[in-house]
Amino acid sequence: MYRSFKSLELNGYYVKKTIEENFKRYLEKTEENDEQVSSTVISAIVTLMSTYFCSAFMGYVNYKWFFPFSFIIIIFVAWFSTKVYKCIRKQSKKKSIVNKKYKADTSLAKVKKAIDDFDYIACDDILVANAFIKNFPSGSVTEDTFYYYEIFYYLKSAMKRVNEVLEKPELSINCEARINGIDIYRIYNICDMMENIKDFLETHKNRIQISADHIELLESQLKSASADLEVICCKCKCAYKKLFQV
Repeated sequence: MYRSFKSLELNGYYVKKTIEENFKRYLEKTEENDEQVSSTVISAIVTLMSTYFCSAFMGYVNYKWFFPFSFIIIIFVAWFSTKVYKCIRKQSKKKSIVNKKYKADTSLAKVKKAIDDFDYIACDDILVANAFIKNFPSGSVTEDTFYYYEIFYYLKSAMKRVNEVLEKPELSINCEARINGIDIYRIYNICDMMENIKDFLETHKNRIQISADHIELLESQLKSASADLEVICCKCKCAYKKLFQV
């Protein structure tokens, strides 16, 4: 039941995310097409006028018809430009209404994405990592090595999402003036769990089967992850003090 619910929740998140990204790309493509159409029309008009006036100047056009035809061209250009302007302005108004929802504020959109990634990715990463830990050791060195690196991968993925949330804690963490963000205790809890996973990785690094070259690389990666996690925990404490004035 629990696994089915989490799978359904995660699938819903990715479907929603895919639809929003595709719609955003459609809007950007439409804007590019409007610019391309308008520039093409203007280029065509300029080319037509240049060709005609150069022909008149070189004597290829009868001066008897020069001024009447020029007047007709100017009237046509003015009329056509007005139509194009009204059409583009009408489309711009329509898109501006839609853009208010999808492009209102880049920084707020990033914060919303960070909150969603925390809810739907970081928390699941921790659950998956702990599931692998429960199966460790498996009795097979090959499986243990696989489990170990999967645990490490999900730890780093969760750390990335938590760090993104803490980049703008005043917008992403719930306080008296905000209720649609993340409660601070959830971030404290996930930091504690990431610490436990990091300790597990450091304790069991000698139980996996890798080459001597990879041992040195693994040591470096563990040290880097430990330093990053320390920074994340420090950010969490600073955010708590800043938001709740402790």
